[in-house]
Amino acid sequence: MRSQILLQTARCCRCPLNVGGKSARVRNLDRRDWDRFVQRRRDGTLRPSGDQRKARGVRDRVIEYDLRFLMAVCNWAEMVRVHGEPLLERNPFRGFPIPVEVNPRRPIVSDQEFEELLRAAANLSPAVELYLLLSHETGHRRTAVSR
Repeated sequence: MRSQILLQTARCCRCPLNVGGKSARVRNLDRRDWDRFVQRRRDGTLRPSGDQRKARGVRDRVIEYDLRFLMAVCNWAEMVRVHGEPLLERNPFRGFPIPVEVNPRRPIVSDQEFEELLRAAANLSPAVELYLLLSHETGHRRTAVSR
């Protein structure tokens, strides 16, 4: 019962654990299930329910978020007690490697594209031109500059 509560919580929060099957108990999952989850998320065979997009895999950043959330849920379940018993005796995933995306995509415009953007911005408004210059010179993302 307690493992089922944990499993349903993880399923509801975009992190489907059906790699071990719908009747799988969290406490019985192991490294093979962990690795299977990573592989199935990468190749697109495992995705959130209701996802109507084309079946394509996700990158390591998304898998990292999913697994860190799962770790947080399991850590929480170790501390929470129901009728004096913890929801989960131990976190079965503690110590397992989490894939990390070393170089996330950071699109960069060329000098020629930036000059064209500046010319177009000058026709729109001085504020847009300033916004582009601040972004370019500081290296900050657009949301950081707009705050």
